[in-house]
Amino acid sequence: MSDAFQQTLLAKYYRSLSILIVDDLENFRLSLRQMISSFGVGTIETASNGEDAIARCQTQRFDVILCDYNLGPAKNGQQVLEELRYNKLINETSIFVMITAETSKDMVMGALEYLPDGYITKPITKEVLQTRLDSMITQRELLKPINEAIDSGQLDVAILLVHREMQSHTK
Repeated sequence: MSDAFQQTLLAKYYRSLSILIVDDLENFRLSLRQMISSFGVGTIETASNGEDAIARCQTQRFDVILCDYNLGPAKNGQQVLEELRYNKLINETSIFVMITAETSKDMVMGALEYLPDGYITKPITKEVLQTRLDSMITQRELLKPINEAIDSGQLDVAILLVHREMQSHTK
């Protein structure tokens, strides 16, 4: 697939996305919203804390959640991810990206324990964000049939699709 063709597909995909930005700092939410808006994203919502993010996910499904690790005195990003997964408020087809200025090994390893789809350290540039999102979206699209089977509880179908994918020797 040519780069131009892939960029055209990604541009169409971005238009259909709904993204939730979760960060306690209003300036960062606005900055991230502006970056994502420039990618052509259809729906961008924001939340200022973990409780607000969880409440939004109870009423709306998001394709991508960009969540800061440090969200103030209540829940942190890791706890938000854990609760969203435990209560099945995000699908396997959703992308959850942890964003943080924290770089300590213990914090990073703790956050990765809950398997976010991505981990981006601050400060973030538009180019880095788009490159990382492009990669995650492309991978998620390739695995979409498998993740949809998991979401619908058809684990036998998901296993069959995984075996087929493995036999095709793709990445």
